[in-house]
Amino acid sequence: MKPIRALHVIDSLGRGGAEQMLVTLLPALAKQGCTAQVAVLRPPYDLQPMLESHGIHVHRLTASSKWNLPRRARAIARIARKADADIIHAHLYFPAITVALLRLMRLHRARTFVSFHNLAYAGANKAGLGLWAKRQIARVLYPLGIDQTLAVSQAVAQHYRAALGLKTPKILYNPVEIPPLPDPHPARTLFRVVVPGRLVHEKGHQDLIQALTLLKTPIEMVFAGGGPLQEILSETAPDVRITGPLSHAQMQQEIQSADLVVLPSRYEGFGLTAAEAMALGRPVLATTAGGLPEVLGDAGRLVPVQDAPALAAALDALLQDDAERQRLGAAGRLRAQTCFATPAIAARLVGFYHEAHRKEPR
Repeated sequence: MKPIRALHVIDSLGRGGAEQMLVTLLPALAKQGCTAQVAVLRPPYDLQPMLESHGIHVHRLTASSKWNLPRRARAIARIARKADADIIHAHLYFPAITVALLRLMRLHRARTFVSFHNLAYAGANKAGLGLWAKRQIARVLYPLGIDQTLAVSQAVAQHYRAALGLKTPKILYNPVEIPPLPDPHPARTLFRVVVPGRLVHEKGHQDLIQALTLLKTPIEMVFAGGGPLQEILSETAPDVRITGPLSHAQMQQEIQSADLVVLPSRYEGFGLTAAEAMALGRPVLATTAGGLPEVLGDAGRLVPVQDAPALAAALDALLQDDAERQRLGAAGRLRAQTCFATPAIAARLVGFYHEAHRKEPR
């Protein structure tokens, strides 16, 4: 079977879920006979060194307005020709509409893919004319310029089908590495609860702070990550330790240190940190936002979104039940191995690529 050459296009290489997914997935694709390069539309480039350490070439596009779509489409087409790409695979909004336009302008004959990572039109983004316009542009461009749509969860697939009138995307879960189990924690006086993720509205940190006022069990609470809400959360909850921005390795260390990992999200396309916590054998408590129920299955505890009393009650119950935390940790690791292990996810994507490549171009 002919090796596939893929060019992945992404908005930036900052420390986000979609960006980290590329760092995990692309080296695994190479082991499956699919070479990959990455085109990045704008800074930051935090994760570029990690990609390059795996031999993955990263192309930085020259600065231009994000709405100068024809110029960006031509730039990506030049990179695709140089890479002799069979597949151009976009991630997130501006890369996706740019790649769709590239196809409509007939700048390259590669098959075009887009991965949907979030719930863009469900309330996580500010409503208004701008979001409406972006939605209408996507409704026009995606059916005409994208050969295959993918979604990181059934929740995301149904969201984009409803929001944009698309055929239901195929599901490609985010991949996670399955590391050796960490050593048991040393004895400590307080339970450590870790909330991994960016400090942004959609992650629901404010709801957890409200739940803490109802909690009966003394705990050490850690918000692992940074973001625009860091200052206000520090003022609102001075007893919570906020780490600030972390590398992926540092985030893994924080998750490993937890007695319980909590995701109080209001919106969540997949829940990569939940899957990573499960892979590390950590018990997870999360809300029913978006793709989280699909990620956790029966291997985690779920509570309704923005329900502080339910969150506090579940926290108390789990922290007082050592056996249940151990059961959830073991079940979560097994589910991560079964559903999200990187080699299997990479093989599934390579299969999608070959399926698309066998079809005649439009």
